Amino acid sequence: MKLRSLSLAGVGSFADELEVDFEGLTTAGLFLIEGPTGSGKSTILDAIVFALYGSVAGSDSDPGRLNSHLRTESPFVELTFEVARTTYVVKRSPGHQRQKRRGTGMTEVPATAALMRIGSDGPEELATRASDVADHIQRIVGLTKQQFVSTVVLAQGEFATFLDAGTAERAQILERVFGTEFYKRVEDQLHVMRQQARRRRTCATESLNEAVHECGGVLDAQFSDEDPLTEIDAALDQLRSERAQAELTAQRAEERLKRAREALQAGEALVADQNRKREAMRRQADLTQTREQVLAFREQIGAHERATPVGPAIAAWRAAVEDARAAVDVHRRTLQVLLDLGEAPEVDPARLQEVDDLLARLLRPAELERGLSSRRADLERLGSQTRDAGAALLRAQRKREEVDDSVRATSERLQQQPDVAEQISELSAAEARLTARTVLWDELAARRDQWKTADARTQEALELVREAETGLEAAEQAQSRDRAVELASALVAGQPCLVCGSIEHPDPAQPHESRPTGDIARLRQVVQQRRVDADTARGESEKLTGILQHLDSLCAGHDHEQDVADLSACTGEIADLRARRVVREALQEELAGLVSQQLSMREAVSSATLAEQRLAAELAAAQTALTDDEHIVAEACAEHGTVAARRAGLSALRDALKAVGDAQMHAHHCSV
Repeated sequence: MKLRSLSLAGVGSFADELEVDFEGLTTAGLFLIEGPTGSGKSTILDAIVFALYGSVAGSDSDPGRLNSHLRTESPFVELTFEVARTTYVVKRSPGHQRQKRRGTGMTEVPATAALMRIGSDGPEELATRASDVADHIQRIVGLTKQQFVSTVVLAQGEFATFLDAGTAERAQILERVFGTEFYKRVEDQLHVMRQQARRRRTCATESLNEAVHECGGVLDAQFSDEDPLTEIDAALDQLRSERAQAELTAQRAEERLKRAREALQAGEALVADQNRKREAMRRQADLTQTREQVLAFREQIGAHERATPVGPAIAAWRAAVEDARAAVDVHRRTLQVLLDLGEAPEVDPARLQEVDDLLARLLRPAELERGLSSRRADLERLGSQTRDAGAALLRAQRKREEVDDSVRATSERLQQQPDVAEQISELSAAEARLTARTVLWDELAARRDQWKTADARTQEALELVREAETGLEAAEQAQSRDRAVELASALVAGQPCLVCGSIEHPDPAQPHESRPTGDIARLRQVVQQRRVDADTARGESEKLTGILQHLDSLCAGHDHEQDVADLSACTGEIADLRARRVVREALQEELAGLVSQQLSMREAVSSATLAEQRLAAELAAAQTALTDDEHIVAEACAEHGTVAARRAGLSALRDALKAVGDAQMHAHHCSV
């Protein structure tokens, strides 16, 4: 970096405009800035540092010293410098007060800054904001302000203090002169951080060992000390693979179970049909066997009935002689019976055989007639069961239709409730961002309050430093005068001075009437301590300034009130969407229950349909069989009211025919 020229006005002790041509001064290779105290030597250095970095050179100097009380125009500093064969011009104006253009009183004028680059095509404006100018200067020069004032510009008065200080004090002064206290603090901070990191590492190692031990207990495995995390990850991957395989196996098993259940239901229905078929066949076999037994019993009864008259006939035969007359009388009476029955008086064996055959043919209709009442009752009960089954089927169908309608209605309601999960996720992310920014706004407000407090402490500390420096400067000047008076008292006319070597002593120093008192070493310690306090306060203020700049950059482009309003709106919208999601989930749960109920009702309708069809088939078969049997019975009744009555009449006729035949035979035998 090479300084070329400096222009300033209204700065420090330079009320009027001043131009310094550094390029002309450096032609000799070296130049000196000298002058009495207050002539403005330090002001030139402060102006250079202010032009570059926006603040004065001395760490303990008051920035207000740039503002000249004798100025008539606005103060400014303009510095032209060269870096890497490129010329730059930076111009700054510190914050100051000026007379109001209208009315009386003063008005505040903010600080301004501008940076230009002088190229072959003319000046190019690089920045017009103080913060932007500082960033450009730091990049161009390659030094921060602290580095610049520690290596290029040395603060005034620091070496005088250094020469009179002890070893420990010199170390502190060197730290302040060259800015190494920062690195000392960094070293101390790094040492503390290293200890904290070691403690955190120890805690983390212990936590890791405990976690590895717990994982070993959960996974039932032993892990090596070299790389347990990799082995745990491998074990977890194996468990995930086994879990995925188990889930796949379970899914396949559920599918097979579902198919097996469907097959089981179909098989159960088939088994039920087969059972009903076997029961019907068994009943048919039982009825066939019973029918054969009944026919056999009927034949035995017929033989018994035919054999029964033989006994009396034999007895009558034996007693034929004794009761011949009685036989004749019986013959006459039996003939009368035949006549009463509308039969011819002659006994025709064919007629008797015809009556026997007719009785045999009427045996089955008589049996059917005896079972008609119970069969009609059974038919009525079967009809009632069939009607009940039909009613149950209608109820099941209506219930199924109601469930189907509910499923359709719920599906339509569910379609009207869109899935808001993605919107909730997006709004939740936006809410998180807004919440984070709101926290940043709150922290920014708190940090601003802290900065105001720290800045006030810094100003107080600087004021105390100025007071201590003033006292120290007065004491040092008094000490210098005392030394000058002491040297002057030792001057001898014609002898060379020990200081300048001159043999003439035209104006020796005279004792001062009022000599300030004070311990210079103590005053220097006070100044040093107050400078340390000021540095601490300034460091805290600069730290808070950096934090505020960082927070300002994070909040740049956003409005606090708008963020709060957006956060409130976002929170309300999320609550509304979550309520809608709850309604949708309730509808999904309700629809799932209705679908399950729909499947159950379909199964119920199928079962009711099968039961109704089975009972209807049994009713139709029973009705047809009953009708056929009633027709047989009706034909068998002929002119009689019932088959039983007809058989009773035929039995009486058969008995009469047999009796007449027996009586004729008996009478014939008796006559013989």
